Amino acid sequence: MAIAALVSLLLMKHACAFNLDTKETIVKKGPADSFFGFSVALHRQASPQAANWLVVGAPKAEGLSHQGAKSTGGMYRCPITDSTSDCERVIFDNDVDATKESKEDQWMGVTVRSQGYGGKLMACAHRYEKRQYVGESAETRSLMGRCYVLSQNFKIDEKDEMDGGGWKFCDHRTLSHARFGVCQQGTDAAFTPDFHYVYFGAPGAYHWKGVVHASQKNNTFYEMDIFNDGPYETGDENKHREELVPVPYNSYLGFSVDSAKGITDQKRLSFVAGAPRTNHTGAVMILKIKPPHMLEPEQIIYGEELASSFGYDVTVVDLNNDGWQDLVVGAPQYFDRKNEIGGAVYVYMNLQGSYDERSYVRLDGAKDSMFGLAVANIKDINLDKFEDIAVGAPYDGEGKVFIFLGKRSGLEITPTQIISGSELQHRIQQFGYSISGGIDMDNNVYPDVLVGSLSDKVALLRARPVILPTVYIVSIEDIDMEKKTCKNGIDICMKVQACLSYKAKPDSYNAAEDIKDKLRAIPVELSYHIKEASQHQPLQVDHTLSPVLDVSTRKPVTAKINFIKEGCGDDNICQSEMSLRYYYCSHSEDDTFDRLKRVDGHQVLSLKDQKTLALEVEVENTGDDAYEAHFQLVLPHSVSYGGHRKKEVPEDFQLVCWGNENGSLADCDLGNPMKRDQRISFYMILGTSGINVDTYEINPMLKLNTTSEQPGLKAVEAKLKVVIELSLAVTGVVRPIHTEFGGEVKGESAMKTEDDVGSLIEYKFQVMNTGKSIGSLGNAYINISWPAEITNGKWLLYLVNVTVNGTLDTSCHPGNRINELNLQSIGNEYDWNRERRHTHELEPVVSESKVERWSSQREKKVLDCLRGTARCWTLQCSLTGMEQSATVLLRARLWSSTFLEEFDNISEMEVITRAKIGITTQGANIIMKNAKLHGYLVRLMVSPEMSIQPYQSIPWWIILLAVLAGILMLALLILLLWKCGFFKRTTHEMQYEAKYHKAKIEVQPSEKEKMATEA
Repeated sequence: MAIAALVSLLLMKHACAFNLDTKETIVKKGPADSFFGFSVALHRQASPQAANWLVVGAPKAEGLSHQGAKSTGGMYRCPITDSTSDCERVIFDNDVDATKESKEDQWMGVTVRSQGYGGKLMACAHRYEKRQYVGESAETRSLMGRCYVLSQNFKIDEKDEMDGGGWKFCDHRTLSHARFGVCQQGTDAAFTPDFHYVYFGAPGAYHWKGVVHASQKNNTFYEMDIFNDGPYETGDENKHREELVPVPYNSYLGFSVDSAKGITDQKRLSFVAGAPRTNHTGAVMILKIKPPHMLEPEQIIYGEELASSFGYDVTVVDLNNDGWQDLVVGAPQYFDRKNEIGGAVYVYMNLQGSYDERSYVRLDGAKDSMFGLAVANIKDINLDKFEDIAVGAPYDGEGKVFIFLGKRSGLEITPTQIISGSELQHRIQQFGYSISGGIDMDNNVYPDVLVGSLSDKVALLRARPVILPTVYIVSIEDIDMEKKTCKNGIDICMKVQACLSYKAKPDSYNAAEDIKDKLRAIPVELSYHIKEASQHQPLQVDHTLSPVLDVSTRKPVTAKINFIKEGCGDDNICQSEMSLRYYYCSHSEDDTFDRLKRVDGHQVLSLKDQKTLALEVEVENTGDDAYEAHFQLVLPHSVSYGGHRKKEVPEDFQLVCWGNENGSLADCDLGNPMKRDQRISFYMILGTSGINVDTYEINPMLKLNTTSEQPGLKAVEAKLKVVIELSLAVTGVVRPIHTEFGGEVKGESAMKTEDDVGSLIEYKFQVMNTGKSIGSLGNAYINISWPAEITNGKWLLYLVNVTVNGTLDTSCHPGNRINELNLQSIGNEYDWNRERRHTHELEPVVSESKVERWSSQREKKVLDCLRGTARCWTLQCSLTGMEQSATVLLRARLWSSTFLEEFDNISEMEVITRAKIGITTQGANIIMKNAKLHGYLVRLMVSPEMSIQPYQSIPWWIILLAVLAGILMLALLILLLWKCGFFKRTTHEMQYEAKYHKAKIEVQPSEKEKMATEA
């Protein structure tokens, strides 16, 4: 019974504590009242010497000597030692320009991050201020925020453009609270797991809507936009459209961030951002990259409780090991009075690329505990193949951290371990304010956990190896009280047989199958001794003394065990003859490979938009078996190892290659042994992200290694020349294509307006970039050879105005050659968007005989600067900032007086204008694809005015109306004539008949009668 009780007690103890050690924790103390522990990170330095560090942010730490501030905050690093006071401040950001910035209370260290083994470090100050108009009444201060990136040794590498404090993307933008004046960049920030991007949360942008910004910045083609790889931002990094951020004002999007592949697509990177004040409940947004500059929302999950701060912290973790990232969201201000809940954590299982916001597991904390203030993916702390999480509750007592394990069905909702700040050797208050995990700091394979607090202390909780015992009883005999079964014949005895087995990780420190050296014999040494009796036993005179070994037999027995080597010579000595050949190949997304062309004996990489290339390797062994055969690839900084693909390998052979953390070294196991006459060929995939404008060639080192005898096996330099290919093309058109000159001759002084000069001519040149954008490779431009004069200096084409669209820089030079005479503009211009009529509607209709008679007396002439028949000057327009296309519009006038004076006997003239693309760059390896020697030609046809006017077709409805009007007028005229008797016919008799006029005689009244009548 006592044994059973002891076993139960031990099992209960281990079930409660599990494998994060709380007895021998490593505790570090920082400066008082500095908030040392506000943020934490684990970091492993690889060079110049290997070291493990605890990285701690202290955002209220005192200012450095040259920062001009009392409190600026900072970042500390602490070694893995027993001492509590050996942390040292990392010195950077130790300067200030008081006319432009302020670092007082900038909170440097509010966020600290590490890329892991041999990676970069980052520290942010989200309250960093930009100052304008200092000392004036209009002085402004903008809380932009700022982040620093440091190399793995905590220093800023001046040669690495990624290092330094240039990470302040809200700078040079509209600095108002409605836009980017209170960005607070760096409230949270991180590196993506694939190290391609660094991304930031800026919850203060757009009236505190908030944004997430992701950028790839180093001296590579990503930074130079050749791969069109960002930067990306919610609301579009280029257009800055706040309506594309689908959350209301005061949402604080970007307050917490995380990223991974396997969120919505197992091969595509997604970002997760918390917005803890969206709709007063909080929300979490899933974002994807949408080129060229957009982080586009894929899904939004909203909180359920008012003022719960859902999204205060977020993390993604594969809890059930299905290859999809599950989502964990902290809501530290969740409150349930009835159940006394003070903080919650929501766990959403990934449904193969999406989350059901109605299906979740909610973990609840104690009242007023702020459970969920910090949530962290701590990787697989017990090595059961399921990732685990840690949850901080800094106000649960003196602060606690809860460990939840993943499992096949998702999450074990009961915490397997609860660690309180009060139970540690050095008590810590507000324990659990920040958490970082996932990296093994004591080299025992198990990842450890670093926990921060608000009491200026941090604690490293190291994970202990886990032993899995299996105990079972195999046989039990029944007890017969009638039989005295003991040897003394008096007592009753029984036999119980039990078996005990266990599993541990690592499984074995000397696994037989992992033996690599099969050439040298294995030495075996056997020694033995007699176990002495305990010295603490009481003296017994009659006790038999223990025996002792003979002195001559105390030497250990040794032997050697040899391996059978079938593929070697009769002398059992293996003399291999390994050789290699290599070829560089292009690599497409469907894993097809084509060998690159050779120029002057070397292969040449014409880099356009490909992100990877391949190195084809052929290894052949024509001698004895080559034991421990390896292929090693050492890469320069311009390329990195990105995997391998098989080409030709034996059926029973499994090619295994692995690389180091930064991709500068790769090693492939070619077999142990690689047998005689065996040939292996494969592709090494190389990332080209490190190639820059200064990269003229790539020189990886290829080396074969074997423990068999093969003298003279030297490394081979695989040289590859690099050229950067730009695909820029220009086309041009002139409207109208054909123009005429006429009128009278006028002198230059008589010209007052454009119309006085001559016909309107407009040129349109379009520049297309069929590859990727030029970025910072150089400054592209277009040169237009403008035919301004004829050979005697008289005007030819007079340039009035130039307009550039699609670029950041719209200037053209020399500007003083545009509208030199300052003629008054009349504003008319060609409509480039209207539909073109059919050709027969535009061309004049002239009889052939008249054309022949007119043109036979005249000549044809070409006005071309290249032929010496015209004089040109070069108009250069900048294409800086052009993405895919840009246009240059030139409005000009044909100088009619010159043509009237000089070319009155010329029937037709052709004026040639040329345009050519160029680029100013310091890189000698940059070439223009399909660049024409003399540029693109645009032809303008010019002829004198003709006496015959061109016929133009009349619309049918005008003809119809004219006919109807004519008929109506004719009808009215006929009616009028008819009324007048115009249509009455005269007979023959009526024409000659005599007409008589009769007189009528009447009696006149007398005078008397007239007077009577008047009376």
